Amino acid sequence: MAGQFDISINGSFGELARGYWWELLFPHTGECRPLPARKVAAGRYAVGSFDLGLFPQECRVDLVSHMTGVVERAVQGLADRPNTLQMDQIYLRMRMQRWQGRIASSTNRIWPCLSPFMFRSVLGVTLATQTRARRHSLLVRQMLTEFSPAWADFPREDGCPCLPLTWKNFYRFAPLLGHYGSKALTRAARLAGLRRAAAGSGNADSPRMRLWSQDDVRALLDPRSMCLSALMDPGALDNFLRRSQNPTFAFDAQWNRVLTVECALRALRGAARRAA
Repeated sequence: MAGQFDISINGSFGELARGYWWELLFPHTGECRPLPARKVAAGRYAVGSFDLGLFPQECRVDLVSHMTGVVERAVQGLADRPNTLQMDQIYLRMRMQRWQGRIASSTNRIWPCLSPFMFRSVLGVTLATQTRARRHSLLVRQMLTEFSPAWADFPREDGCPCLPLTWKNFYRFAPLLGHYGSKALTRAARLAGLRRAAAGSGNADSPRMRLWSQDDVRALLDPRSMCLSALMDPGALDNFLRRSQNPTFAFDAQWNRVLTVECALRALRGAARRAA
């Protein structure tokens, strides 16, 4: 798009006006109590299943415990403030700061990228707004309804408008029934000890299985010659890769990272040889 436009607008920081991640604070949203650091770590940072056994024993780190410590340090000194303020602090320091770094290191190198919600005047008003006005995205919905009714009335990608929900327009939010129904089933399955298969996994035609069918990928992921073997437990890596050739393998995302890192290490090794 660089040939068509001079600048792009990014919505980062806009989530703060919607009370992003506040659902983790229920039923104590807005109360002056310590942030549930472990719940935040497990629910937003150390998510997904992974095989910790890949790493040597002395290098293994429990991600939930590690991220719990990071969260606690990020809100140090704020335990007596509203937990919504602490969550905003986490979101700003641990997510949006990094997201802006990604924009600076990628998009901004092609053409300018502006985030209006990051402006001091906008961010200050957002953070000063009372908790009840920001719940359920009401602040954004009411703002659009008052200042841009046409935008508020236009359906989003999920089919629902940005209007506040009322008894007069509740029928327009029918698409949300399927969305929240799916989330409820997922939560019920998790509470029952069941785990839903990742999208595309569990069948012989998944992307992982198609990659395994390629000779160059099989050669690349040979534990005897992999660069990663020097960084991981060789026996565990060999076992992990053998299991990953089964359609019902449970660690698709981790397998993707193993493949990506190995490709990167090979590229770096090749560059070093050429430089020498």
